[in-house]
Amino acid sequence: MPWQVPAGLTILIAYVLQSFLIKRISNAPGRARNLVLQYFFAASLIWLSVFALDLLGLIEFGIDRRMLMVIGICLINAFACYAHWRAMAINMAVTSVSTWADDLTGMLLGYLFLHEGQYLSPALGLGILLVFGSILIFSFAKNSLQGVSNQNLGRIYLWIGSYSLIWGGLGFLMRY
Repeated sequence: MPWQVPAGLTILIAYVLQSFLIKRISNAPGRARNLVLQYFFAASLIWLSVFALDLLGLIEFGIDRRMLMVIGICLINAFACYAHWRAMAINMAVTSVSTWADDLTGMLLGYLFLHEGQYLSPALGLGILLVFGSILIFSFAKNSLQGVSNQNLGRIYLWIGSYSLIWGGLGFLMRY
């Protein structure tokens, strides 16, 4: 299979289908119920898999400190997903243009605590500056804030900030 097929499917699913579905879900009535149901079914499938693998003797299951940490991270991630849905319900354009904030959070934490600056060459640093500069220019040039009231603007940035800090922090913790 040529590399263009999985790349094209990734673009289609991650940037077209996912955005469409998230917008539909975020505007649907019972947003919190939908989130709980989504995570309940995902957790149910995981637990069934764990118990089945344990019964088959393929893994040894036990709840320890690491398992509790994973459960806690999953609950925090669920809140970040809810915050993303809330931001999308307010304004999809502003949320889409602001998705770089979680990446920047993870990069800054990695730079500060994991000393990832040692891998930062001048060319890579210039590339990062160009990417974030183009995002800022694009967001101001497209006037993505048009039609957003001041009250909604404060709320959307609260939701964007919430999920950006959580997802950026979780990305950092996975690298740690």
